[in-house]
Amino acid sequence: MGAKKNESSPASLSLKEGYDRSGEASDKSSEINRQLAFAGIAIIWVFRTDSGGRQIVPEELFLPGLLLVLSLSFDLLQYVIKVKFGIALPVERRRPVS
Repeated sequence: MGAKKNESSPASLSLKEGYDRSGEASDKSSEINRQLAFAGIAIIWVFRTDSGGRQIVPEELFLPGLLLVLSLSFDLLQYVIKVKFGIALPVERRRPVS
């Protein structure tokens, strides 16, 4: 019994289809990362304490909060780079190779 060739298998994808699927997967993983980071920040916000009229984040949660904000910053940076160079790359690919 021979295995049927799956039309959605990586071997049967064109370069454009593979690039599109890669972009979709990257977008979805960025979206999930963003949601988790905001959820983490919300949890840290719940555990903040009031000390003399000032809102203070517990010391144990400062580093995780910083890492969550850093994660969101890198997500934004990736988006900016994707917009800046994502527009230029397809133009470069259309030029014939000599």
